[in-house]
Amino acid sequence: MKAVIAAVLVALVLSSSITVLAERSLCYTVLEDLAASERSSRYIGGWVFVGVGALVAVSGAIASVPLIGLGVGAAIGGGAALFFLIPSQAEREFAALEELPEADQDVRCDVMLSRIAESARRWRYYYAIGQGASALGSLVLGSFTGFLTAAGGSAYYLLFPSEEEQAYQHYLDLVAATP
Repeated sequence: MKAVIAAVLVALVLSSSITVLAERSLCYTVLEDLAASERSSRYIGGWVFVGVGALVAVSGAIASVPLIGLGVGAAIGGGAALFFLIPSQAEREFAALEELPEADQDVRCDVMLSRIAESARRWRYYYAIGQGASALGSLVLGSFTGFLTAAGGSAYYLLFPSEEEQAYQHYLDLVAATP
């Protein structure tokens, strides 16, 4: 009897999730996944900053400069508040999309997703230019290690698309594959 009830409950859950997936557009699910991914990345970054701040504070307290260590650790840990409080562009766009009527969501979602990808592409190029300038500065100052690190960072930003760009390309591929 318990097995039959469990099977019925599993079937109800699966059928309800399938109908929810069928109601949402491809763009909505891609943007929702992107927003969730960026939210988790933001929280991980925040907790890393909290950990680094605690590590600096504890090491400063152990060393002979406890006041400076605690102050710097608190400043680094306090910087983590920015990670927790400021949502990413994908999160803000998804929240705005959810507030729209369902009839307008399909048209607006495509625009939102392309705007997010274009912004990420632009910032990726800015980072590449900054890393390139840092590489040149390191080379002028004679730091070969700094040059290699910055040049590698510049090459990375130029060659590899961001998560937002990959999500938009995935959406375009899904649209092209849909009959």
